[in-house]
Amino acid sequence: MSRMSRTSQKRGKVRRPGRHGRPPGSSNIPRPVVQVKATPCPRCRSTRHERVGGSPPLVRELPGVNAVTRQAYRFVVWSNRRCKDCGQQFRLREETNHDPRKDPETPW
Repeated sequence: MSRMSRTSQKRGKVRRPGRHGRPPGSSNIPRPVVQVKATPCPRCRSTRHERVGGSPPLVRELPGVNAVTRQAYRFVVWSNRRCKDCGQQFRLREETNHDPRKDPETPW
């Protein structure tokens, strides 16, 4: 029998021995830490809200500087949200420095 295992021969694939994924000890991609206040509901001022399904968030490259925090950003993301306390639906605007469409850790 050759070096390939029986499962590899059955599937017709040649597998390399070893583990897959990130090697032990390697670090994650460094991301800048940004202090952001939670956006309140426009009706009841609660900060507990959830994303509403339907259409995906709208992402645009619009560089600028936040007027309150004076931090620069490159992308603006608009997403539909629903308040968990009063049920009001509203559009949330978020500013970020990385493209959320290319980030695998983005929740949408």
